[in-house]
This record gives sequence, structure tokens and C-alpha cells, in this order.
Amino acid sequence: MNAARAAGVGVLHTIAARRPDGRGANRNARLFRAAEKASTKQLLGTPATEIVEEVGPEPSDLVSIRLAGLSPLLGTDADAILRNLGARTLVIVGVSSNVAIPAAVFEAANLGYQVVLPRDAVA
Repeated sequence: MNAARAAGVGVLHTIAARRPDGRGANRNARLFRAAEKASTKQLLGTPATEIVEEVGPEPSDLVSIRLAGLSPLLGTDADAILRNLGARTLVIVGVSSNVAIPAAVFEAANLGYQVVLPRDAVA
């Protein structure tokens, strides 16, 4: 992330979170119900939804929080933020390589962005 920032590339962190009362969260798939039962809850304002220190956030970074769905783009403010910044290419990195990363790649391509997915920047 530091190299991207040094090169003048904007950083947008997309965070999946839930309200403590679960309002507004999806329940239509097993994955969502499993998350409700997990020992670690991705609750707003808890360490589970904090951006790890190694990647930010820096004052210049932007953050988008989603309370529903699997995708960091669909139904969030991320696309509007990116378009307002003039972004045309997205370099997608992250930790949800089986759910959010593929969803972001497909949706970004469908929305007309050029997409780069570095192999060594997903977990």
C-alpha cells in the first residue's frame, strides 16, 4: 500500500461489518447464517473490522463499509467514490479470496473498470 500511495495511487479500503443487532444484514445464504454463529463477529467498531496497521489507513485513504452482501462494490458507495476520483483501473487486493475478491473482480469488470489482481496480494 505504501508503494501505491508513494506513486500517487489512491487507496480505498472496503470493510464488511455488521451491526450488533444484525439489522440490515443478509440472511438468505448459509454463509451469512454461519457468520452469525462464528466466534469472531465483524461488528462495527470492534477489532474485527479495523484495518490492519500494516496497510493503513493513512489520512489520504478512503473507507467504504458494507453492512449487507458479499461484494465490496455492489450496493455500496465504492463505485461512486471510485468514479468521483476518476479511477479507471482497479488493483484489487485483500483477504477474502473465495468470496469478496472474485465478486469485486467480476463486478469491476462489468462496471467498465480495467482490473488487476496481483497473485501475491491476496490471502
